[in-house]
Amino acid sequence: MQVRLVQPFRVVFYAPIEVAQLGGFLSAEGIELDVTILESSPRYLEALSRGDVDIAQGGPMRTMKAAETHPEIELRNVAEVNSRSGFFLLSRTPPDQFQLADLAGKELITFSEAPTPWFCLQAVLHRHGIDPAQVRRLTDLPTAVAVEAFLSGRGDYLMQTQPAVDQLVQDGNAFVCMAQAESCGHLAFTSYITTANTLDTRPDMIERFIRAIYRTQQWMAQHSGAAIAELIQPRFPDIPLGLLGDAITRFQDLSTWPDNPVMPRTGFDNLAEVLRLAGYLNTQPSYDALVDTRIARRVVDTSSTSAPDSDPLAKGSAERETHPDGPQ
Repeated sequence: MQVRLVQPFRVVFYAPIEVAQLGGFLSAEGIELDVTILESSPRYLEALSRGDVDIAQGGPMRTMKAAETHPEIELRNVAEVNSRSGFFLLSRTPPDQFQLADLAGKELITFSEAPTPWFCLQAVLHRHGIDPAQVRRLTDLPTAVAVEAFLSGRGDYLMQTQPAVDQLVQDGNAFVCMAQAESCGHLAFTSYITTANTLDTRPDMIERFIRAIYRTQQWMAQHSGAAIAELIQPRFPDIPLGLLGDAITRFQDLSTWPDNPVMPRTGFDNLAEVLRLAGYLNTQPSYDALVDTRIARRVVDTSSTSAPDSDPLAKGSAERETHPDGPQ
């Protein structure tokens, strides 16, 4: 069974989908995954609405906004991927009891590839009585350029994700001031999204996919960052294995990835509050309208969480030999 998946980026933050493929969890469900990477967040909803893909991996924020502007698309979040923000605030000097007020009047190089990290920081600032307008932002710098700018002396603070964070820390060029996973708490940050029509007409496909994801989540919860890195490194050949393991471990320590696919109402509502505080949403999105947990709950209640074979790492090695460049 072919399943067409679209995702905006291939990043360590989205490691579960790489584990699902390279660990054999999808193939155990008879799924052949056809992945398209768009290098753009909004375009995955366009692909869904046209019927070009079956499932999108992306931010529920896009489904919330679409419900305001294009309710006829009828999008549904069917499984949670990331239950925390994966972004960090870095400084050049060790943060001695860092306070959010320290950002006032300072220059921050924000993450340019997606707006949610800045929305999250805005919400935290608002909650502490700090006007986000007091932060001078340097925007529109892609990750590599942003890191180079920070290293060259631009900006007082840098907002980034993995593996750039651990690379800068290990090189002694930056220090972690704040992890958004801790300051923002549980957010329904990323999910698997489909349309109401696909959910109604191909429920077996969605169930097989979610079952594979649940077993992936359980396997990841029981294995170290080093073991996960060993499995998925073929998808990240430019990241040294040790650094990849450290990046994954930091995400694990912050509970970035859930151990089951059911998206709770609290995470959805917390994200909605962040987006309203940022001015991205004008109305309160409906959890009941945009989140469908029926299949995810059934999968959790009925599925065995055992691995599809005795050694997913061996499976990863076999696929690395077959597909050295990743998904075809």
